[in-house]
Amino acid sequence: MWHILFISNFNSHMKQCLATTWYLPCEMQLYILSPIFLILFIKTPMIGYVFTVLCISLSCFLNFIITMEYKLIDGPGRLAEHYSID
Repeated sequence: MWHILFISNFNSHMKQCLATTWYLPCEMQLYILSPIFLILFIKTPMIGYVFTVLCISLSCFLNFIITMEYKLIDGPGRLAEHYSID
């Protein structure tokens, strides 16, 4: 069902048959959302720019929150965590 609706990128990668198929749902979602931005830019360019800046800012903020919440910060000191077998 996830693959038919092109929302399998919200599902865990461990449950996917082929891990590289995450790209197709992302691409489809961008094709669906891009007309909203284009219509805003054509009808009212100022609102289009504001909406785009807000979406980019929200995306950066959410990435920051997710990175901090799940402690996803990497660096040379954390290499042992990735390559050690427990």
